[in-house]
Amino acid sequence: MVREAAALLKEAGGSVVNIVDLSAFHPWVDYPHHSVSKAALLHLTRVMARSLAPTVRVNAIAPGTVLAPDNFTDADAAGDAARTPLGQIGTPEDVVRTVLFLAGSGFVTGEVITVDGGRHLRG
Repeated sequence: MVREAAALLKEAGGSVVNIVDLSAFHPWVDYPHHSVSKAALLHLTRVMARSLAPTVRVNAIAPGTVLAPDNFTDADAAGDAARTPLGQIGTPEDVVRTVLFLAGSGFVTGEVITVDGGRHLRG
């Protein structure tokens, strides 16, 4: 999609924010296709940041649990919160605020911001 919109993005001085997740950094052995695709998108984010600069900025966000799956129980949510240094799961609004930050930050490109309450610190 970015390739097809590149001319418009360059003309407008646009910004791209890709959404990856923690599997881009840590392989999820139960979901190998997902992990590989997110790791690839993270690398592609950096490739696009270099190739579309200086007129288009490209960044990524790696959210942790911000919207529990439909099959999550209260115990599942409590377990996720317990594994997160900030002691809670996030919200979609946490991701939205980060997208808006990246969209408005004219001197940031090729970066990924992890929005996971510190869960990535646990490995």
